[in-house]
Amino acid sequence: MQHEAPKPQLNNEVPDLKGLPFVGNLPQFQRQPLTTLMKAAREGGDVVRITLGSQRYYLLSNPDHVEHVLQDNNKNYVKGYGKVRVLLGNGLVLNEGLSGGASGASCSRSSIAGA
Repeated sequence: MQHEAPKPQLNNEVPDLKGLPFVGNLPQFQRQPLTTLMKAAREGGDVVRITLGSQRYYLLSNPDHVEHVLQDNNKNYVKGYGKVRVLLGNGLVLNEGLSGGASGASCSRSSIAGA
């Protein structure tokens, strides 16, 4: 089954999660990471930019957009989560290249074998 690519937004400007000068959303993200991400999704919609110090990250909340970036068109996107990897680990979302697909395939196989 083939999925259509997400429709582009009419306004090309990605909204920012409101933060502080210079450090952006870093203090609130350090104190309450999950709450900060949920607030960003609620206030920003499908795509929102989060600033953590000098780095900008984009949070995708629409499942079609996530599928487009992580599965359908993954070669066009670099995840590059060096510093965030310490917080979130090296799971499916942060894994790059073949190792991500390989771990997903082994997980699927083990799930089927255990059934």
